[in-house]
Amino acid sequence: MAITVLIPALNPVESMIEVVDALVSSDKINHILLVDDGSREAHQSVFQSAAARPKVKVLRHAVNLGKGAALRTGMNYFLCLNEADAVLVTADADGQHLPDDIIAVGEKAEVTRTDLVLGSRSFSGDVPLRSRFGNDVTRRIFRFVVGPKVTDTQTGLRAIPRALMPKLLRAKANGYEFELQMLIMAAQDKINISAVPIQTVYIDENASSHFNPLKDSMRIYFVFIRFLSSSLVASVVDFILFALIFGLTHSLAWSIGIARLFSGTLNFTLNKGFVFRSRASLVWSITKFAAQETLLAVISLLVIRSLVMRADWNPYLAKPLVEIVLFICSFAVQRVLVFERAPDEDD
Repeated sequence: MAITVLIPALNPVESMIEVVDALVSSDKINHILLVDDGSREAHQSVFQSAAARPKVKVLRHAVNLGKGAALRTGMNYFLCLNEADAVLVTADADGQHLPDDIIAVGEKAEVTRTDLVLGSRSFSGDVPLRSRFGNDVTRRIFRFVVGPKVTDTQTGLRAIPRALMPKLLRAKANGYEFELQMLIMAAQDKINISAVPIQTVYIDENASSHFNPLKDSMRIYFVFIRFLSSSLVASVVDFILFALIFGLTHSLAWSIGIARLFSGTLNFTLNKGFVFRSRASLVWSITKFAAQETLLAVISLLVIRSLVMRADWNPYLAKPLVEIVLFICSFAVQRVLVFERAPDEDD
């Protein structure tokens, strides 16, 4: 077995050569792929110097396409090498990833083979605020929206399993959001995400990084935002129908049942095609969604009836408050069970 290291680079400085030299000297490394992502002319000497080393291959983009595009270029080249036993480890060009840590992630991947292995920083000590804050917010929202517990969602040091690469090559994200998309796709395909503790290294307050924690981390929130939007639309329809039917019948059961039938149909249509973009079996998705909606409708009826009959609540107040709580439950169920993606499904 051997480790191939992929380093996407935009306008790198001479310190990248030190990392390359350390990797070249290791007998565990068989290839080092440097992807020049449209760097300026002033930085070409760094690539020329690196290319003169053994094991090093420089791939070039004529213009800056983004880190995601650079990673896909390197992955495609790696797969074309047709070295079945090799593992691919990605690392950043700014010196944050130490050679020993890069090798440690590769060695972990040689053992697990099918895991997405992350080099996970502890974020202890003197860490720039934007890096600490960005990672903390992103990992918490990733945990809620996507599911797996990942301690370092923004790490660029990771070993990518071969099974995930074909789907990543077809992914549309070109910037830093590609790395977040990678985590999402791994979770959706039930690929285990494991971690190797690495040192937290920041050079000059991470000034050389092209990563914008706020803008780039926001990419992961869009699934939840889409879900919230579709749920709000369905909730408005649900409440209007509930109010109209309850005003006519004064029956909580009929009002909740009919309102949820229509709003649930709208919610299913929006969530399958717009929110989760699932192409799983329509019949199976409808079956699971109907079961979820039936269960939530029963819970909603029991809780609202209890609040109205026993606590003397106004039904027009009890209804939205109960639905807010059920919204959180509904999201978790739909993400994990209803709209799970098929193993061979493209992004």
